[in-house]
Amino acid sequence: SKYSKLDSNGRQLADSAQSWIMVRDNETGLIWEVKQKLDGVKNYDNPNDADNTYTWAESNKKFIDALNTAHLGGFSDWRLPTIDELKTLIDISKTKPAINTDYFPNTQSSFYWSSTTYAFSTSYAWGVPFTYGGANHVNKGNSYYVRAVRGGQ
Repeated sequence: SKYSKLDSNGRQLADSAQSWIMVRDNETGLIWEVKQKLDGVKNYDNPNDADNTYTWAESNKKFIDALNTAHLGGFSDWRLPTIDELKTLIDISKTKPAINTDYFPNTQSSFYWSSTTYAFSTSYAWGVPFTYGGANHVNKGNSYYVRAVRGGQ
């Protein structure tokens, strides 16, 4: 399988596991945070809440800092993915969201930030709209979704 489900200690689980907090991409070696509790209510006390949105600056200051402080999965090296890393999650055989929801449940069919600033205007950054996939750049002052990654680079 392209992906493996991981528990809170980073141990691999069966593909049939009903509860997991991270996913390892077995092709890239990247480990991704899994979103929780998609219920239409933002809960910033839980940085993994699928409903939380952030500006580009907040995604680093509030979201990434909160994950690293909480030592999600026992790790404190979580970061925003580059645009190239984030694009590896796109599953073009799926839409709304264009991602494998067997491993990434609670993914919004919306835009997710990357760490990559748009070269032609530093007030913009790249991200992936997981409605249909692809990549786009938007103003860093807008609030969108984020998904943390570790490893790679």
